[in-house]
Amino acid sequence: MWSYLERYLNGEYVGVWAELTALGPAVREEPVFQDTQAVAQEIMSRAKQNVAMLVERLAALEYRFVMPDRVWTRPNPGITTRLDAFEQRFGPIPVVVRTWYEVIGGVNLMGAHPRLSHHYGLNWGGSEELGCYSDPMVVYWFGRHTEALVSFYLNLADDWDEMERMEEEMPPPYGIDLGLSAINKANHSGAGSVQIIVPNPAFDTLLIDWDDYWMGTMFVPYLRTCFQWGGFPGLASLEEDEQPKEELSFLTEGLLAL
Repeated sequence: MWSYLERYLNGEYVGVWAELTALGPAVREEPVFQDTQAVAQEIMSRAKQNVAMLVERLAALEYRFVMPDRVWTRPNPGITTRLDAFEQRFGPIPVVVRTWYEVIGGVNLMGAHPRLSHHYGLNWGGSEELGCYSDPMVVYWFGRHTEALVSFYLNLADDWDEMERMEEEMPPPYGIDLGLSAINKANHSGAGSVQIIVPNPAFDTLLIDWDDYWMGTMFVPYLRTCFQWGGFPGLASLEEDEQPKEELSFLTEGLLAL
């Protein structure tokens, strides 16, 4: 019988991901857990290659990044120790999300390009005329999370006194900011952050998007969609004849399936 990793390497990308996700917390039980971790490592190794290609190709297109020094923030040498300490205090992070932090770090493709992305205050070559929020790929690096961690229930509280009390008690579950909404990525006000919830011992996790665009999407499918659209999944909302097909072909050629 083939292992999950062997099946994944044989091209059963979606099937293996779906089966491991369906296991829920049982994915951390042996002998499955070791195999699960190997699959997560392979997924993120492939994602890392995709990120490297996208960053290089966007530079070739003279894409103007909002934060040129933070386009790709690699994991620091102590990341495993920091993640272990975080999980000991707040509970498990979903397997593939933790592996992203360990293998890739953080990615921020926010910026401006006349055919790919608009960012208010960083317009270039008519980028302000782009007919959609292109929602450039953003996944924060783990260093952001010690400051961004809040009790998830704070987002649901209407009373200020209640919010202050809850903030002191910090009851679980907790919301971790994973990135920004499509609107905020364009430097427009409104919407909010995209979050995940911990503790969560599962393989993958649902995204919480206060702008509703990614609400109910899981992390790995989010990554798949980002890579399918060259790092700009919001371009899918454009009419076919308005899509930047030449740029998308250049960005997506040879990207690895997850």
